[in-house]
Amino acid sequence: MKIIHNTRDLKYRSPFGAQKCESNVRLSVDIISDEIVDDVSLCYYYGLDSFESGRMYMNSEADDIKRYGCDIMMPAEPCLFFYWIEVNAAGQVFSIGKAELSKDRRIVNGGFQITVYDKFFTTPEWMKEAVMYQIFPDRFARDSGFSVEKMMSSGDPDERIFHENWNDEVDFNGKDDQGYKALDFFGGSLDGIRENINHIIDLGVTVIYLNPVFQSRSNHRYDTGNYEEIDPMLGGIKAFNRLLEVCKENGIRLVLDGVFSHTGADSKYFNKYNRYPEIGAYQDAEGKGQSEWYCWYDFSTIHGKIYYDSWWNFPDLPNVNENDLGYRKFILGENGVVRKWIGEGSSGWRLDVSDELPDGFLRHLRASTKSQDPDALIMGEVWEDASNKISYGGYRDFLLGRTHDCVMGYPFRRTLFDWLKGKIDSSQAMNGFETIRENYPIEAYVCNMNLISSHDVARAITELAGEPDRGSRDWQSSVKLTTDQRKYGNSLLKLAMFVQFTFPGVPSVYYGDELAMEGYGDPFCRRTFDMTRVLKEPPEIFLWLKAVSKFRHEHANVSSGHIKFHNSVPDLLLYSRYSVNDQNITGRPSDDRNEYIIAVNRSYNTLSFSIGGNSYELSGLSGVIVSNGKRVFEA
Repeated sequence: MKIIHNTRDLKYRSPFGAQKCESNVRLSVDIISDEIVDDVSLCYYYGLDSFESGRMYMNSEADDIKRYGCDIMMPAEPCLFFYWIEVNAAGQVFSIGKAELSKDRRIVNGGFQITVYDKFFTTPEWMKEAVMYQIFPDRFARDSGFSVEKMMSSGDPDERIFHENWNDEVDFNGKDDQGYKALDFFGGSLDGIRENINHIIDLGVTVIYLNPVFQSRSNHRYDTGNYEEIDPMLGGIKAFNRLLEVCKENGIRLVLDGVFSHTGADSKYFNKYNRYPEIGAYQDAEGKGQSEWYCWYDFSTIHGKIYYDSWWNFPDLPNVNENDLGYRKFILGENGVVRKWIGEGSSGWRLDVSDELPDGFLRHLRASTKSQDPDALIMGEVWEDASNKISYGGYRDFLLGRTHDCVMGYPFRRTLFDWLKGKIDSSQAMNGFETIRENYPIEAYVCNMNLISSHDVARAITELAGEPDRGSRDWQSSVKLTTDQRKYGNSLLKLAMFVQFTFPGVPSVYYGDELAMEGYGDPFCRRTFDMTRVLKEPPEIFLWLKAVSKFRHEHANVSSGHIKFHNSVPDLLLYSRYSVNDQNITGRPSDDRNEYIIAVNRSYNTLSFSIGGNSYELSGLSGVIVSNGKRVFEA
């Protein structure tokens, strides 16, 4: 017996993809069998924290005795709906996509998924056709008022390393026998970003995502010292306001990094090193007075020694209890941190390790943020398919319309890089891309942060063309791309960007990728940016990136049209962007009636493809956009 059900074919499942609560879905199946079919059933589980189950008969469709179908209404509550199909024939039960419920109430062994989301879920319009630029503030640019003396006055010189030379290698050893602690500084600032805003404007950027800017001990600032103060080394609140002003003048939004799962041990709240005048939680644990922040943390004392829960066992990052109502008031309350910085003029939050924040906290954060500005963005750090992510014992409420607007697109990066590196063929890449489109609500999908580099992963060109990472920082620091590797890497980097800028979602450029900067993981993916090189002799890839960004902005269907993949040879990725009935991918009006065919050739060989009655050739390691039978853009 053969049972056929294709979730991406409208004759088997309609409508496509994730669905709003209480929407109706038509599910059908084709059965090829010599046996007499007794009955066909749709079986399902639905839920999130716990699951309900059920089944219903599928009826023979009048025009085709081999096809069986049924209509089913999705649940009224946001959830995951898993289903499979069972066929009874000749005393046997046959199935496709069978799912099982484990003892811990999780779905295992398959099942077709429908993501069921809040019917009122919407995301900010400004994000849907955006181009994003991510900046690690200490490493982008110094400002015109920079001096080494000024930089050194902002922190303990006995602990910190201050680089006089902007082109120094990043520190990876540290100053003491405790090893690397990310305590070297180059003096990049918010005024440095502002003074070089024209570079960002040239790339067609509409959103800047800043890694943390709040007062902290380290250069990465994920060890927050004071949520209410912009780090003085970055220029403080005055520099922040100046940057906001110039961004607003140029139609650029600013998204901040919110680190709410832990603070720094060297912080106003924990104060392990006694550098703040307030009594911190650690002093309270030592019996040196009461701290209003003590209950944020989890302490224990064993044989007179103080222990505390910390993020991934890093002692400089004590975990907070996000369910503590005092902490929630401080972060999420009417006068809390989240509302304060939205009120100051930022346009949203990127949430660090949001899969480690409780759903209740995330729902509260969304309500708090949107009450301050309904148009603000909430973007989460999730490295897997965020629709069915399991963490801390359960499925997470990330994309059901109650917490995030969107997430970082690490699955996009993984699929794209696996294809460019030859690990998978084009059909497998298409499946990876289509899985996300199928599982994500359309409002979240079109805001997905399509990244190829970030502060947490190797630079794109290194990942694409360099040697496999051996993990040792000594080795990472010494390895550079050879001339041949760099030439090949530049070609693949351009193709990666080409897909970014012609794909649904938000292309994100991590500072320095426009110069094809190299580097393995932290801290080598956080090296300083060479603005002088851009100003004196812009590299070809920078000029090309400007052009592809401009093309995206000028052709609406390239940024917001529907997408359809076309079958092709393993080394050719082929898809088109277009409107349907003068509507874009979200169903909103589109004034672009052109279809754009995008072809990407990862091989060294010239490949040919035919589409729309026309045939084309595409040289090795290149890409093309075709519209109305003409080649309108080359990569």
